[in-house]
Amino acid sequence: MISAALWTISDGMDLIATSLGQHMFWAKLSYLGAGTISVFLLHMAIEYTGRYKMLGARVTAALLAVPILGFAVTSFNEYHHLSWTGVIQSSTNPRVLTYEHGPLFWFLLAYAFALLMATSAVLVHHARSAPREHRRQSLTLIAGIVIPWAAMVVYVVAPGQFPGFNPSIALALSGLIFISALLRRRLLSLVPIARDTLMETMSDGLVVTDILGNGVVLNPAGARLLGLDAGDQRPRQLGELLGHWPELVERIKHVEDTDSHFTLKRGALHIGFELLPLKDKFGVRQGGLLLARDVTAQVETEGALTRTNEELHTRLADIEELHTELREQAIRDPLTGLVNRRYLNEVLEGELGRAARERYPVSFIMVDIDGFKHINDLLGHATGDLILRVLGSQLLAQIRPGDIACRYGGDEFLVVLTNTDLHDAGRRAQQWRTGFEESSAEIMGLDEPVSISIGVATYPTHGVSAQQVFAAADAALYSAKAAGRNRVIVSSV
Repeated sequence: MISAALWTISDGMDLIATSLGQHMFWAKLSYLGAGTISVFLLHMAIEYTGRYKMLGARVTAALLAVPILGFAVTSFNEYHHLSWTGVIQSSTNPRVLTYEHGPLFWFLLAYAFALLMATSAVLVHHARSAPREHRRQSLTLIAGIVIPWAAMVVYVVAPGQFPGFNPSIALALSGLIFISALLRRRLLSLVPIARDTLMETMSDGLVVTDILGNGVVLNPAGARLLGLDAGDQRPRQLGELLGHWPELVERIKHVEDTDSHFTLKRGALHIGFELLPLKDKFGVRQGGLLLARDVTAQVETEGALTRTNEELHTRLADIEELHTELREQAIRDPLTGLVNRRYLNEVLEGELGRAARERYPVSFIMVDIDGFKHINDLLGHATGDLILRVLGSQLLAQIRPGDIACRYGGDEFLVVLTNTDLHDAGRRAQQWRTGFEESSAEIMGLDEPVSISIGVATYPTHGVSAQQVFAAADAALYSAKAAGRNRVIVSSV
């Protein structure tokens, strides 16, 4: 801008100069502004795009050396006439001069045009691959740069055709264009260098869409995760850009005011997405920001953790089942399925304590198989075991929930009937005896039926402890066997 100002002021002063010496002074000074501006334009394009890193301070200084030396040589033009060979005064306005240019002018002009072409090439190359907003910035810059140099072509090709016209006048139009680029295209608030550095190096994928649903920014990580071409930066509709992600397209189109998180799968990849609305300063949504991240390792870890938890729960269930089974095995007789004496001893005192608090009777029924030793000796232990199983299953089927049927030992069984008085206990014992005798021969395939003897006693009639009631029931059983077996004896008070 300093070079442009120097060029414009020098040409303006040349137009209003009143003497030939003043004309020569300002014409020479304009060489410094007109010559250096092309170098600074190229440097600006390089810095703006960030595409080429070779134009450092030394290279810029070397490029500036040519116009500065040209200015130095032009300052002594009256001795060599290399910059211009003469001047022609306008017939209509004596103050307007037309310069007859020498070889140094043409060399400096060619040098400036070469730099201009390089500047334009840098901006055009950037515009071809940049997102839409950056492309508009680049095209605006190209327009502002080309206009004064187009005026220079007119000035050179048709000298004298436009008296008083100078290419520096076109810089005013370039200034308007640059102001538009700064204010409307946000030239300095969307710097491609920052964009390129961030977008190219970030590991997360990024897709920015505008209000029309165009994908305007796509970084390499996003292209890789979404299976797209990172080199294709042209704006495309979401349906074209993400054609193989229909669910993702729908989510982007209907993004709410708040951000959302979700995970989608592509092949073996699990991709986590975060979708955020982009709003202007008035809170109006202008587009969407989509962040993508490879969460495959996280998903696999969570899956492994879930499977491990499921296996753990399964093993815990198996262990619980084994504990239940072991407890059942510990408290039940394996042959008959009835509880054993160990379990009976654990619960009997508690049951009598509850009966005392609630004041209800508990009856003990002792059952013994008649002649069981003789059956074992005569028919074998297999038959004896079968008789035990049949009697155990019948007793188990005929008791109520809360009653206890126990294989007390050998061929003896004890049944504890809760909330049952002596009369009811005797009646039920008689039903068990007759039922077993009637069915035993048929069920077990024996020639003769098997009988049982039963003794009955009741708490608290026959004792206030389990041992007392049991002793009374056992005594009644002994009386039944002594009286000829196959009968029920109820203990006397």
